[in-house]
Amino acid sequence: MNNLLIEFLCEEIPARMQANAAHDLGQLLSEQLKGLGLTFENMQTYVTPRRLAVSATGIPTRQEAVVIERRGPRVDAPQAALDGFISSTGLPLAQCEQRETPKGTFYFATITQSPQETSALLPGLITHILSQLSWPKSMGWGLGSHVRWVRPLHNIMCIFAGKPVALSLTIPSAPHTLGHRFLSSGTICAHDGPSYVENLRAAHILVCPQERRKVITSLVHKAASDKNLKIILDESLLDEINGLVEWPHVLMGTIDENFMSLPKEILMTVMRHHQRYFALETEQGILAPFFITVANSLFADGGKTATRGNEHVLRARLSDARFFWDEDQKNTLEGHGKNLSRLIFHTKLGTLLDKCQRIGTLAHQLNETLQLGLDHQTITQTVQLIKADLTTQTVIELPELQGVIGHHLGKHEGLAEPINQAIRDHYAPNSAQAPVAKTPLSILMALSDKLDTLAGFFLIGEKPTGSKDPYALRRACLGIIRTVLENRLEHFTRSQAFASAIKGYPALADHNEKTQLDLINFFQDRLKVYLRDAGFTHDVSTAAMNQDDSLIRIWDKAFALKDFLNQESSALLLQGFKRASNILSNAKDWMPGPCDTSLFNQTEEQSLYTAYEEAHAEMKRLLSHQTQENIKKMLCILSALSPALNAFFEAVMVNAPDPQIRLNRLSLLHLVQSLFLSLLDFNVIEGA
Repeated sequence: MNNLLIEFLCEEIPARMQANAAHDLGQLLSEQLKGLGLTFENMQTYVTPRRLAVSATGIPTRQEAVVIERRGPRVDAPQAALDGFISSTGLPLAQCEQRETPKGTFYFATITQSPQETSALLPGLITHILSQLSWPKSMGWGLGSHVRWVRPLHNIMCIFAGKPVALSLTIPSAPHTLGHRFLSSGTICAHDGPSYVENLRAAHILVCPQERRKVITSLVHKAASDKNLKIILDESLLDEINGLVEWPHVLMGTIDENFMSLPKEILMTVMRHHQRYFALETEQGILAPFFITVANSLFADGGKTATRGNEHVLRARLSDARFFWDEDQKNTLEGHGKNLSRLIFHTKLGTLLDKCQRIGTLAHQLNETLQLGLDHQTITQTVQLIKADLTTQTVIELPELQGVIGHHLGKHEGLAEPINQAIRDHYAPNSAQAPVAKTPLSILMALSDKLDTLAGFFLIGEKPTGSKDPYALRRACLGIIRTVLENRLEHFTRSQAFASAIKGYPALADHNEKTQLDLINFFQDRLKVYLRDAGFTHDVSTAAMNQDDSLIRIWDKAFALKDFLNQESSALLLQGFKRASNILSNAKDWMPGPCDTSLFNQTEEQSLYTAYEEAHAEMKRLLSHQTQENIKKMLCILSALSPALNAFFEAVMVNAPDPQIRLNRLSLLHLVQSLFLSLLDFNVIEGA
């Protein structure tokens, strides 16, 4: 068994593309090896800004014989088609098998290809990888090469069994690679994955992204602790920097004290988004006047010149930010809000001022529906201010701070804290892990804003398609789900919320009914994803969702059902329900009707009816208040029906010769089935 090493050396790969490229490379190589009949033991991918590589161990020197089966034309096909099949396979029809298929009788040819040396197969394998590896953006370059890659390729290295493999490509292919651009000279050779990693390490390259990330994390934490400070570790920034350096080295700079009076978020955003600097804070959580940057090299002067340059650039950036912030404070939020009529939300949906007016109308309705108890004046004032900071110079320069700047401006002019929180939190959650709005006013604004956005874009046909979601409607939908569930908003229902939101667009009223249905289906799909990620199986989620419109009840039902299905008694209950449903679905010339107890002529009929009446009375009382605890009780009540239901099936012939008795027994089963379905859609539960 032998080792394989492939490296693609190129110009800088964007950091955001590296992880997916490494994953796709490993998957492509795995598929290609298996397709060629070549086994392997382990596979490892590597990526840095300038290289993408993969190594595999345990590959045989020679492939096994490859057997390929090809389907040909029908046996009664024209002679020309038969001749073409014979020519392509090299086999006479007498050696081909005639096989029956649902579409007719076809010829099948079994072709055994002679095994080849693995080294002879690798050039074609690499050519396939070059053509199939998908990049979000790729480019062509040079003359005579048809290869497209994320950036120009400089070299392809392929080593198998410790020996270089010759590649007939227009791109250079040499049995070596290059080390660090500034800290290494000459070429680097390797004969397998481990030697590749170690030899590049000696040339100041950490080729393993996981190792490089750990080194960066350790370096920044140490630099911070040396100053008795803590790093404000931004995971996404860490990932980005990991994709920008090959030999990380940290530098610490200082922030001019004159800028420390700026809001913390402005300082951190300028450092994070503009300069890719890590911010630091004291043990008390106060932002410290220092920053850490990660360089891709060592410096003869210990990095003093580079640090001064970093400080100079940051000083210029913060000077701009302070100017914008000072100017914005000269006006009130209400004053900034007057400019919202100049900002277009969408050409078909009006201005941001129009959006705020729609949010206001919807917020007043939701306040009543959700029983939040907020006063009319507070809602009206908040709606006028939540989007006002979008016209400020600070947000225009730093759009990541929408809401945050409004929050700080509100505090500056002395607005009530709930209003300030709502201005900041109505965008929440802005990611899958971010916290949701928590205060009543923030919750109201967050839901109203997202519902209006969803309704508007669905009304004009701007729905997410495939992987494309330019208006982040999936995130808005997930934000509504999380906000409702995490705050236990028991009075929120999907249909009523979307109906209210759609009414905010009277000019588009012709599309209301279809849009509401589309929104509910879209919302249901997002809810399924959320429940799946929360650990619920597809059948449990569907059973809970199909019978209800309340998110809280859906969650409680899914939770109770999941717990119930783990109990032994659930199997007997599902078996009884399934048997009843099958009998009813196969019954002919029958319509649901009343059950006449006077027609009972077996004890088991009366016993089942009595058990049904007792269960129905209890269920009716509990269905009016479906808490999670009551849902569990109702599942226990249904379980108590199992003995009577199964005894009925054992002793009673439903399809009795007497039509009147038969219809009455079917009606009895229908009563029992309806009792089940009043709580959950048991039809979709696996095993039911």
